[in-house]
Amino acid sequence: MATRIAPISKELGINARGAPGMFQDIKKWSIILCLSLFALALHFFGTATADMFTPSHSCHKPYRPYQFTSEYEVSNYNSEVDSYKRCIEEFVDEQKDASNHHRDAAREAIEEWNSFARTVSLR
Repeated sequence: MATRIAPISKELGINARGAPGMFQDIKKWSIILCLSLFALALHFFGTATADMFTPSHSCHKPYRPYQFTSEYEVSNYNSEVDSYKRCIEEFVDEQKDASNHHRDAAREAIEEWNSFARTVSLR
């Protein structure tokens, strides 16, 4: 008497058309998990590299003498103070522009991910 062995397709959850039944959900969630982990890794890599090279200004503070001996020294000092102030303001403006650029890039990346995630979850 021969023992009948059930087809392996039933054990694996493969339906009559040959498409994996329960494995479709596992595959979909595996893809979503991998993409999420990839996005998380990109986030941490981006923040790590962004903080590695923090820019600093190259502005020089003017030297203020204890006592001015002439009107020329006062005028020269005031000119150096103005130059120092302009230098700091330019540096701050550059950093604000860079910050805005990075914020916009992050928003675009989030929008792209959300759009992609919606298409994946609809399947």
